[in-house]
Amino acid sequence: MSINQLCRVLYPTRLLFKTKKWILICCGIQWFLAIIAPIPLITRSAETCEGFITRFIADIYILIIVIIFPCTIMIVVHLIIFLHTWSSGRRVAPAGNMLARQTTSQPVFNDREKSLLKHIIAMMLVYVIGWIPLYICRIIYGILFQLTLTFKILTALPIISAWINIMNMFMYHHEFRQYVKQHVSRIIKGPPAQVTTIATTTTRT
Repeated sequence: MSINQLCRVLYPTRLLFKTKKWILICCGIQWFLAIIAPIPLITRSAETCEGFITRFIADIYILIIVIIFPCTIMIVVHLIIFLHTWSSGRRVAPAGNMLARQTTSQPVFNDREKSLLKHIIAMMLVYVIGWIPLYICRIIYGILFQLTLTFKILTALPIISAWINIMNMFMYHHEFRQYVKQHVSRIIKGPPAQVTTIATTTTRT
């Protein structure tokens, strides 16, 4: 989704990035990476799982593929989007304001850019706070940590984080919200009734 959003922002005139085909390509890449990433953990034998070193390395690997790698991608993508939005706002500024900029001190970011930056930081914090504590505690305390009450409490954080991300998508992604509304209304209304068309054809005959 981040790559899809980045391409739509950087290349708004490309028709490919506005089609369902591109969305399916992004989803396919995501699912491919999700299938490939756990292979080192699946291929391990049961004997190697008993060692502390191998288990510790496995927990580190899980932390990398679940937290560090996605966070790095999101930070880079959202940073590029923010810098593109910031530079675009500077390019489309009226030429008549150049003299005013030279005489008066203008803030580096306007209100829209500040709001976008705050939103990006907030969503990153939601993701990090939701997922990192669980895996960090598992690395520190080992497998026995899964039997404690703290583990059960921390498992609720990723669920809360995921729900916040879903709500954020509905609140700020206008195209996605419009798409869902159209399909939900279509499901509620059902297919168009064909009884009236049949009745009109019979009366004409």
